Amino acid sequence: MAGVAQLVRASVCGTECRQFESGRPPHPSLPSAKPRLAALTRCKTECRGFLVAVFLQKNKTKRRTSMFYVYILQSVNFPENFYIGFTNDLKQRFHDHNSGYSTHTKKFAPWVLKNYIAFDDEQKAKDFETYLKTHSGRKFCKNHF
Repeated sequence: MAGVAQLVRASVCGTECRQFESGRPPHPSLPSAKPRLAALTRCKTECRGFLVAVFLQKNKTKRRTSMFYVYILQSVNFPENFYIGFTNDLKQRFHDHNSGYSTHTKKFAPWVLKNYIAFDDEQKAKDFETYLKTHSGRKFCKNHF
């Protein structure tokens, strides 16, 4: 954070801000319910208010990205049977497989999670799942997982 804050300070006030204060409360116009701002190192020059505003704006616009999972299940009762799937909620999907909600996996239940791979891009996860279901993908799983 200090490196980024220093760049922002330098771009705002045009100087290399090397005078810092630590542990002071946030700017009086900001709500005091932001304890993270108290630890923010701030510049003693006039760019202080802008830096705090940039910090707050970045945190407001930051969205949580969802992850997409490709998973490999192995049957407990039939260890030679595997299932490869794709989901964005791994815990729920695993529960569904073991509870018999999935028609393709209920006859070999219970299942154990052998491996899973997380992706931040849905299309890449789907493509990887499709690859793992091919002959060469199953060979890849056997050799590497």
